[in-house]
Amino acid sequence: MATQPTADQSSSGDESVTSTRQDPEDHQAEGGTAQYDDTTTARAPRPTVRLADQETQDASGDDTATPSKERGPVDLKVRDGVIQFTNVTFSHTRSNRPPTLRNISFRIEAGQNVVFVGNGGTGKTTLIKLLMGMHEGYTGTITVDGQDVSAVTQESRIQQISVAPQSVVLLDASILDNVRYGLNATREQCEAVCRAVCLHDRIMSLRRGYDEILGAEGVQCTEADAQKLGIARVLLTDNKIVVFDEAMSVLDRQTECRIMRHVREWCAGRTVITIAHRLGTVTLADMIYVLWDGEIVEQGTHGQLMAKNGTYCELWGHRGAI
Repeated sequence: MATQPTADQSSSGDESVTSTRQDPEDHQAEGGTAQYDDTTTARAPRPTVRLADQETQDASGDDTATPSKERGPVDLKVRDGVIQFTNVTFSHTRSNRPPTLRNISFRIEAGQNVVFVGNGGTGKTTLIKLLMGMHEGYTGTITVDGQDVSAVTQESRIQQISVAPQSVVLLDASILDNVRYGLNATREQCEAVCRAVCLHDRIMSLRRGYDEILGAEGVQCTEADAQKLGIARVLLTDNKIVVFDEAMSVLDRQTECRIMRHVREWCAGRTVITIAHRLGTVTLADMIYVLWDGEIVEQGTHGQLMAKNGTYCELWGHRGAI
C-alpha cells in the first residue's frame, strides 16, 4: 500500500486533495520543451530549471532577437527582465466571438513585482502562454529586453523564464529529484526552498525523508503539496523572470501568505509576474493590472485602485477566488 504523508499544519484542509499521477514523458514536446494545456487535469506546464549541462548561450551575434529569413529564430537572452506588450490582440477561434485579449499594452520594468487579476476566463493565463510561445497568431508585439519574442526560439524562452504552474508534473522518482527537476542543486539548497514553501516538515515526517519515492509504488502527493513542490523548483532557478500562474490556487490562505513572504525574499531583484487566484496576497505588488473580458480596465497599486472605487475595489470586497 502506498504511504500517505501526514497533514502539514501549515496547509490545513489540503490533505484531502490528491494530485493526478501523470507520465512526465507525456508533457514533453519535441526537443524536450514543455507545453501548456488549457485543462487542469491533463497536461501541465513544466517549471523551468537550468540544467547542469546547459552552458552559457553563444555570445556571438547581436544582443537582440530580430527576424531574419537567413538566420531564423535566435535564442532569447534575458539581461534585465523588462517585458512589454504593445497593442496585443489574440483570439482562440476564428469565429465572430470577441477576441480573448484586445489591445493589451503594458510594460513591466526589471525587478518589478506585478500581479494580474480579473474575472475567470478573461485571458490572464493566455498572457503567459503568449509570452512563452504557446500560442501564435496574435497581433501587436511582445518583447523581452527589447527582443521580439516572435523571433526567438521557444526552447530558449522556456530556459530563460521560470514558470510555476497551477498543475504540476510529478516524476516517478525521489522527492529530492522531484525538487531538483534536472537542476544541479545540492540537498541543502533543496531543503532550503522546501522550507520556504512550507513543505520541509511534511517531507521529514516520512520514513525516508527526501529519499522517499513519489509515484504509484510510493508516496501519494496531494495537489497542495504538488503546488508547493512546483514553487520550490522555480525558487531553485536563477532566471531573471519568474511567473506564478495560479501556482497557489489550492492552498489555504494562511499557507499562501506565508509562502508569498518567502517568495518576495527569494525573488528580490527578479521580475515577478503573478496570476492571482485570490486577492489577499497582492497588496504589496508594485503594479496590479485588472483584466475584464479580455481588456485591461484598471491598473495601479493596491492603494491607488482602492481609491478609484472601481472593478478592483469590487473584487477586493468579495476577497474570494477570482
